[in-house]
Amino acid sequence: MKPVRFEYVAPSSLAEALAVLDQAGWGGKVLAGGQSLVPMMNFRLVRPEVLVDLNPLADLAGIEQDAEGWRIGAMTRHAAVESAAALAPLPVMARTARLIGHWAIRNRGTVGGSLAHADPAAEWGAVLTALGATVEVARRGGTRTLAVADLIVGPLTTALEPNEIITAVRIPRAAAADRWGIYEVVQRPGDFALVGAVARVAGDDVTWTWFGLGGRPETRSVPGFGRLGEAERTAALKDALAGVNPQSDGHVSGAWRQRVAVTAALRAYADATGDHAQGGYGVHHG
Repeated sequence: MKPVRFEYVAPSSLAEALAVLDQAGWGGKVLAGGQSLVPMMNFRLVRPEVLVDLNPLADLAGIEQDAEGWRIGAMTRHAAVESAAALAPLPVMARTARLIGHWAIRNRGTVGGSLAHADPAAEWGAVLTALGATVEVARRGGTRTLAVADLIVGPLTTALEPNEIITAVRIPRAAAADRWGIYEVVQRPGDFALVGAVARVAGDDVTWTWFGLGGRPETRSVPGFGRLGEAERTAALKDALAGVNPQSDGHVSGAWRQRVAVTAALRAYADATGDHAQGGYGVHHG
């Protein structure tokens, strides 16, 4: 199939893009990397009247480090995050980027686009939630800042208004004081995650943020986790996830996700504490 007819706009400035969106209202849609939006348009799941292409706006891309932390432009490609020297103090960023799709997708897809799309299986929403990151949001006549944890409100749903654009992500410097790990389970390398976990380790205390369980990232903490034995760790994670009701779909059941979420959390913890052979992804065999 092909998308419905729409007006295409390639603005020369952010101000122009915001003006077009302000006029288009709910009929407007922003094009960043297009890795999710274009297929949805082709299947006519999304039918924009006006498509605003942000790719001409080079100043919306780039990674900077300052006294407060890191600023990642919304149009920064996943591949750029994977290789960014500025993000070396946060190696979980590069490890996360390598888990996203295949090279062609990482070379085209953007950090801001992924957050705005809010796919429950996407890595950035969970990782940036765990990092305590915020997004800078612009609209005609003003700006605002949102925690990533507040940005994603449900599956494919955010707190953005139709006339707003994510312009950047900010990660606080304090995040580098902790150890980080990530692990996800997929059917094949490059597929969407069936379930995944991000571990934040501060001494013996651990906080996990899971993705793929429901409509938005799920965060739970286990104080003193590092002092527990293997069986106690598994039991503590099961208790932490007791109130979560994962979704079932055409791939796996919610009960399977609930069970494998514990394994993903343990592997993410191993990744954070130095066993990088356990980090990355696992392949689901049924």
